[in-house]
Amino acid sequence: MKISALFVDVGATDRSDAEKDVKIGDLIAFDVKAEAFGDGLFKGKAL
Repeated sequence: MKISALFVDVGATDRSDAEKDVKIGDLIAFDVKAEAFGDGLFKGKAL
């Protein structure tokens, strides 16, 4: 799949709304919270 065929849902109501907050080249990441699991262990996107 070509990158030009990908879409990211940013929660905008229309193109104009999206272009106010997001520019080409902006970095994105999933909003993942760190959480505890097991005995003294933690998991998350980056710790």
